[in-house]
Amino acid sequence: MIPYPELIEDGVMEWLNVAEAARELGVSPRQVRYLAQAGTLPARRLSSGWMLAADAVRQRSQHTPRAGRPLSPETSWALLALTQWLLLVHDAPDDAHLDGGSPLEAFQDRRLRHRLRRLLARQKGSQDWQRLLARRATPRPVWIHPGLLGRLLDDPRLRPGGSFAAAVRGVGIATGTPRRFYVDAGDVDAVLADYRARDDVDGHVELMVVPDEVPGELSKRSPLPLAVALADLLDSADARERSVAEQRLAALDLVERS
Repeated sequence: MIPYPELIEDGVMEWLNVAEAARELGVSPRQVRYLAQAGTLPARRLSSGWMLAADAVRQRSQHTPRAGRPLSPETSWALLALTQWLLLVHDAPDDAHLDGGSPLEAFQDRRLRHRLRRLLARQKGSQDWQRLLARRATPRPVWIHPGLLGRLLDDPRLRPGGSFAAAVRGVGIATGTPRRFYVDAGDVDAVLADYRARDDVDGHVELMVVPDEVPGELSKRSPLPLAVALADLLDSADARERSVAEQRLAALDLVERS
C-alpha cells in the first residue's frame, strides 16, 4: 500500500506527519509546523494536518548540528532546575544573598551531578537546548471549545508555560491567553474529559504531558518558572520569542556558577 495516496500526484513517494518529522529532526512538533508554514521544508496541508516530504526532512536532519541524545524526563527537569538557579543568580543584585547553594548539592546521585556539570560546561545553541530538553514533556495539541478557554487558567491541574509564563516571570514580551499548559500524565485523561477536548494536530491548545516519574518541585509551579518558559520559547514560531530565550540563556555564566 502506498502511504498517503492523496499526495502521490506531487511525485513524492514518502511523507512524514508532524510527529514523525519532529522525531527525525530532534525538534518539537511546533517547530516542524513552523518550518512547514515558512516553506523551509516541502510540505502539504491536509485535513489531518501537515505532511512533510521525507527525503527533505532526512536531508535537513543530516546537516543539523546534534547535541547528543535527548535527556530523560528526570534529567531534563534536573537541568532545568539548575538553569533556574543560575537565572536567579544572574539576575540578583551583587549584594543579594540567595538562600541555599547550587541545586547540584541536592542531587544524591554523583553521576547525575557530574553529567549536569559537563552539560553546563559546554557552549549550547538553541538547537542544543531544544534537543536536550525535548523529552521534558510530550506535546499533545488539542481542540477545546473557545468558550471554555478562560477556565483553563483556574484549573490547578494545568500550569501555563510558553510566552504567558515568560511574561509573568518578567520577560518583556507581549502575551495574550495562554495556549501551552503543562499537565501531569495521571491527570490528562480527566482534563480531556472535563473540557470535552479532542486531539487535533492543529489544535489551538497544547498540553505538555509531564511523565509521572518527574519530581514535582519545578514542574508543578504555576505559572512555570522562567527556565521552563525559556525552553518553551525556543520552540516558538515567533522569531523574536526565540531570540529572547537564546539571549537569556547565552548570558548565563554556566561554567563558573555551577
